Amino acid sequence: PAWATLMATALAGFGSVLLAAAVLKYLRHKQRAGHTDFLLSFAAGALLCTAFTHLLPEAVESGAAPQTLFSTLFLALLAFFLLDKAELYHHGHEHGQEHSHGHEHTHAHSHGKGGWTLLLGDAVHCLGDGMLIAAACLSNPALGLLVALAVFAHEVPHHMGDLVVLQ
Repeated sequence: PAWATLMATALAGFGSVLLAAAVLKYLRHKQRAGHTDFLLSFAAGALLCTAFTHLLPEAVESGAAPQTLFSTLFLALLAFFLLDKAELYHHGHEHGQEHSHGHEHTHAHSHGKGGWTLLLGDAVHCLGDGMLIAAACLSNPALGLLVALAVFAHEVPHHMGDLVVLQ
C-alpha cells in the first residue's frame, strides 16, 4: 500500500537525519571541545566499507566482466576526485584574494558555499533511496520495511558527516 511506502521512506529519510543530529549533539556535548571532525572520516569509511564489501562482490557475481566493473570504479573515483578539486579551487577563488606589491591579502570570507553542492548531491541521493524503498514495497511490504531499515542504517553515518560539513 501507498501508506506503507510513505512511512518506510519517512523512517529512512527523516529518522536517519534526526538520529544523526542527536548522536552528533551528544558527542559534541560529551567532548565539550567540539572535536568531531572524525565523524566525517567515519561516515566516508562506512560508505566505502559498504561499497567494497557488499556492492562490488555482488556486482562481480552478477556476471559483469571484472575489467568493466573495475574500470567503471576507477573512472567514478577519478570523476569524484576531480569534482572535489574543482569545488576546492572554486571555493579558494571566492575569497577575493587581492595581491599587491606588498603581498597583502584581503579575505572576504563566505563560508558554506560548498554546502549547496552537498545538499544538491544529498537530494539526488535521497531520491534514489526513495525509489529503492518504493520498488521494494511494491514487490513485498516486508521487503520494503527491511530495505527502509537498511537505508536508515546507511544514512545515519552519512548524515552525521553531512552535518559536520554544514556546520
